[in-house]
Amino acid sequence: MALLASLLVVVALVIVSSSEGRLPALATPVQAQAGPVYGGVLRIAISSDPPSCDLMTSAGGATNSAFGCAPMLNQLVKYKPTAPKDFFPDLAESWELSADGTIWTFRLRKSAPGVSAIKLHNGATLTAVDALFSLDRILVPPPGITVGPSSKILQSYIQSIEVLDLVTLRVTTKFSAPSFLANVASVHAAVYPKALAEALSPPSMVSPCQVVASGPFKCKEFMPGQFVRVERFSNYFVPGRPYLDGVDAYVVPDAATRLAAFKTGQIHTIPTGITASQAVDLQASMATLATVQQLTRNLALALILNTTMTHPEFGPILFGQNGNRRAVNLVLDRDALASQLGLTKGDLVMPGGQWTLSTSELLAREGYGNKAAEVALADQLLADAGYPNGFATTITASPSTLPSGVSHVAAAELVASQLLPQPININASINVFDSATYYQKLRDKDYQMAITTVGEPLDDVDLMFTKEYLCSAPVNFTGLCDSQMDTLFSQQQQELNSAARLTKARQLTSHTMDQNAFLIVGWEKGYVPVRNTVADFQAHPTLVQNARWEDVWFNLAAPAPIPIPTPIPSLGLRGLVALAVLLGLAVVWASRMRRAARN
Repeated sequence: MALLASLLVVVALVIVSSSEGRLPALATPVQAQAGPVYGGVLRIAISSDPPSCDLMTSAGGATNSAFGCAPMLNQLVKYKPTAPKDFFPDLAESWELSADGTIWTFRLRKSAPGVSAIKLHNGATLTAVDALFSLDRILVPPPGITVGPSSKILQSYIQSIEVLDLVTLRVTTKFSAPSFLANVASVHAAVYPKALAEALSPPSMVSPCQVVASGPFKCKEFMPGQFVRVERFSNYFVPGRPYLDGVDAYVVPDAATRLAAFKTGQIHTIPTGITASQAVDLQASMATLATVQQLTRNLALALILNTTMTHPEFGPILFGQNGNRRAVNLVLDRDALASQLGLTKGDLVMPGGQWTLSTSELLAREGYGNKAAEVALADQLLADAGYPNGFATTITASPSTLPSGVSHVAAAELVASQLLPQPININASINVFDSATYYQKLRDKDYQMAITTVGEPLDDVDLMFTKEYLCSAPVNFTGLCDSQMDTLFSQQQQELNSAARLTKARQLTSHTMDQNAFLIVGWEKGYVPVRNTVADFQAHPTLVQNARWEDVWFNLAAPAPIPIPTPIPSLGLRGLVALAVLLGLAVVWASRMRRAARN
C-alpha cells in the first residue's frame, strides 16, 4: 500500500505541475527584508490580451496593451507614480528648451561621448535614430497603421525632427508648446528600434514577443488568451533595475474571477482596478493582507447636451439656446450625484491635478452653489426661453460602466430624477442603446441629452481639450463650436510661464463650462488592490502611466497570503498522458499484489 500511496502522490504532483494557462499559487514569504531585494515574479491580472504592443496606434491605446507591453518599452522621458505632475529621465538623461520655447534637445544616456549606453533586448544599441523613427511615424504613419488619439496630439506640435548625433535628438515645434514634454512622457510615445520595426509588415510590433526594445523586461512567452510573461533584462540601462525576475500578466476576462484569484493569493494585484463594492469587501476581509489604493482617476461621467438637434415638439433647437442648457446645469446637484454614484465632484479636468479649478473657484460657479437659489434661477431661465411649464426630453445612455462599477444608466436615472421635480419640470425619459448604436447616435448628433464617458491617459489640458471639447475635437458630440474657446485654448497652449499658463488654462475651463454643453456628473474613484508582499508599487492617477514595474520588489516582512486552496487546474495534454501512465502502473502493481496474496 505504501507504493500505491507514493504513486498517488506523484500523480497529484503531475496534475499540478502540468497545468497550462492557469494561475499558480504564490509562494509564502519566509523571512523579513529590510530594503529592496532581487527576485520573484509579480503576477497581475488583465481582462484581455494586449490588442497591440505598438502603443502609438489606436489598438495600442487600450489599457491592457499598456499593462501587457509597457514593461518592455521606454520613452524619452517618463512620469513617476509618486510624482505624477513631474518628468524624469528615461532614455534621455537630460533635455533643454530654447529661450523661445520651440526647440527641444534630448541627450540620450551614454557610456562614452557620442556612444549610447542603451542596449536592446537582442544586444544591439538604441540610438537617437530610433527615437527619431518613433516620433516620425506618429507624424507620418506608415501604410496600414492608424495613430491613436493619445499619440496623435504630437502631430499638432512637431514641425521637424533631426538627429544631431547618435545620442542627441532635436525636435522643433510649430509654436512654444509646454505640453509637448507631457505627451512625449506618455507611454503612448514609446520608442521602438527602427531596423527591427521596419523589418515587420506593417512596421509595427503588435504581438508581445515581437517586441525587441530597451525596457527593464523582455518577452519570455505569450499564450493568447492565457498570459504574457516577461523576464528581467540583465543589460537594462538603469543600474540595479529591475528588482523582479519577471512579470506574469494573466488574462482573466471575468471581474469576479480576477477578484477571487487576488483573494486566494494567485495574483498580487489587479492594476486595472476593481469596483467600489469589491474594494469595500477586500478592505473588510483582507485588511492585514492587502491594501486597496484609492485615487481619483482621469475618467469622468458627463451629461452632454446636443446643441444642433431640433426638438420634435417645439421645433427650434432645444439646447441650441444656452438659457436651456444653463437651466439644466443649475438644477444638477453635484454633491448628491457624487455621493450617490461614488464619484468625485469636479470641473472639466481631473480633480487634484495641476489644471483643475481651485475649490473656491469651483464653488463659485453655477451648478455648484446654493441649490434653492439656483433652481429658482433655472425656472426663470426656462420661462424666459418660452418653457414656463418645462418640457419633455430624453437622455441617451449605453449599458457601459466605469471600471469602478458606476453605470451610464444609473447616472442617467439620477440626473432625470433631479430634473423632474417642480418648479423645473423637465421630464427626461431614458433611452438605452447597445454600445454600437449608442456611439453612432452620438456621432450623428441623433440625441437630445446623453450620458457619456470623458477622460484621457494623461492629466494634460491640451490633450483633454483637443479630444473632448474644442470645435474639432473627435469626441465633441455636442456640436458646440465657440471661437473664444479656441482662442483661449491657443493662448494657454503657447504660454511658457507656468503660472501664467495655469491662469489662462483656468480661464479656458471656466469659459467652456459657461457654455453648459459638457456637464460633468463626477470623476471616477479608482481602486487598485495590492498584496502587502509587494513593495514600492503606487497606482498612478492615469493608470497606464505606471505599467513598467522596474522599481517594484517583494517585501517579505509583510503578512503571508491566506492559505486558501486553489481550484484544481487543467491537466493539459502532458498531464493527461502522465496520469494515464501512472494509473496504468498502479493497476498493474495492484493486480500483482492480489496474485501474490492468493499464492
